[in-house]
Amino acid sequence: MRLLRQLRQQGFDYAFELGNGDRGRFLVCLSGAHVRAAQALREFPARWRLGFNHLGSDDPWTTHQVEMDYGLARGCLHLPESIPPLQFDRKAADFGFVDRLRLKDFIVIHPATRWQRKQWPQDNWIQLIRQLSATGRKVVLSSGPDASEVQRCEEIGRRSEAIRCSPREN
Repeated sequence: MRLLRQLRQQGFDYAFELGNGDRGRFLVCLSGAHVRAAQALREFPARWRLGFNHLGSDDPWTTHQVEMDYGLARGCLHLPESIPPLQFDRKAADFGFVDRLRLKDFIVIHPATRWQRKQWPQDNWIQLIRQLSATGRKVVLSSGPDASEVQRCEEIGRRSEAIRCSPREN
């Protein structure tokens, strides 16, 4: 009851559920926001439909997560049609990475995700990296800080000709 009271006291106008999970849906519904929005993905249970008054309909198989999230917000907030450039914390960036490795013509691949249904087989990544390396370009592998992503990236790097950068260097 205390959580419900705290959420309602905030007086939210908008609440967005972007994680596609019951916990986030529950909190958005409890928020009492005037606009409660979520993506109505294939696995969006009917029991949640009554708690939301704005449902997005982007297909997760053909639309990137950033585009889906922006589209959902755009539909509620009347944002511009095109997605603005992404902004990253420049203080966390390692701009010397390219210079230290003397990279000139290179490709960055992010072959890992925590979403199992989005994982492409490791052997496919390795074959692609070998083909790209054969063109004379260096391939740099990147990953997030999650241990499973780092491990997958390291394994692909060991079995291919790719350069592995640490999550800190991404």
